[in-house]
Amino acid sequence: MSLTKKFERYIPEEEHYSNVIYLRNVDGDWYKQQANFKNNTLKILYDDDGVITSMHHDVSMLYPEGAYILELDPQTEVDIDIHRVKNGQLFEYQTKNEINALQNEAQKKILLAEAGNIIDTLQDAIDLGLATDEEIEKLKEWKVYRIQLNRIDTSTAPDIEWPVKP
Repeated sequence: MSLTKKFERYIPEEEHYSNVIYLRNVDGDWYKQQANFKNNTLKILYDDDGVITSMHHDVSMLYPEGAYILELDPQTEVDIDIHRVKNGQLFEYQTKNEINALQNEAQKKILLAEAGNIIDTLQDAIDLGLATDEEIEKLKEWKVYRIQLNRIDTSTAPDIEWPVKP
């Protein structure tokens, strides 16, 4: 079963319980519709943009206010970072490699910033004639490290060998 009609809050004409949030879509009350779902399927909750916000095998564990539900085979593998729903169908929005590449690009920027800060400080010591022999050697090592970082192709994720910090 797939409910492609959004659920919204409502107040029933006759409230059976106090302090309860009632939900419905054009097909009726959410709590009554739960009986239409199979017990052994994966239920996915998604928003207007197809972003998966929750999933569970037990439909009663979902709270679909402002959302839709898609019912799938129980063995379906779903990754909320990769998959989206469009026209009632699950599709791959981003591949794992794309996500890994984005994460690795962010990591690369962090490491480059760190290296840049250290290089700047060591370079200041050299520029002012205050550097020790050890600092001069460290500057070379950090510059080599920064060059190695810059040469990393993050699109090859997850198979990246990060250089070792000096």
